Amino acid sequence: MISTFQKPAGTSSITNWVPVILWAGLIFYFSTEQFSSSQTSRLLGPFLSWLFPGISADRIQFVHLLLRKLGHLTEYLVFSILLLHALRQNYGGLAMRHVAWSVTFVVLYAVSDEFHQAFVPSRTAHINDLLIDVLGGILLIDVLGGICGTLWAVVYRKGNVGPGDQRESPSRAG
Repeated sequence: MISTFQKPAGTSSITNWVPVILWAGLIFYFSTEQFSSSQTSRLLGPFLSWLFPGISADRIQFVHLLLRKLGHLTEYLVFSILLLHALRQNYGGLAMRHVAWSVTFVVLYAVSDEFHQAFVPSRTAHINDLLIDVLGGILLIDVLGGICGTLWAVVYRKGNVGPGDQRESPSRAG
């Protein structure tokens, strides 16, 4: 029987990165002209008018903006999940360094995504979108912290001393 902490025989570490690479490609595609505000409004406006007869144009515009921003948040939340999974599978366990690498890569990719959008005629680069992207990546870390009790539970596991804890941990006891 294979433990959940061991890689199955023959599993390549490359396979852990395939979903990350595919998702990064999807984010890149979402940054093209096909997913510009003018393009997505062509679908969303009529759909909202059908779903909510009598909805005002201002309300449609607001919902459209909200859904686009939630899209930014969600795509980078998923990106962060995939990054953490690949790091965990390749380097074992969930360590704070995996979290740090994941957040760093999310930030770098979000910056490159906004840079890319600056060169797409129907798109614009916005610092607000960058911040929403990064928030999406960090949100996962916050959720993980809540699941673990706090992020300190991840940082100070294995008997290490936590913040404000003056007692000596068993691993440091002589």
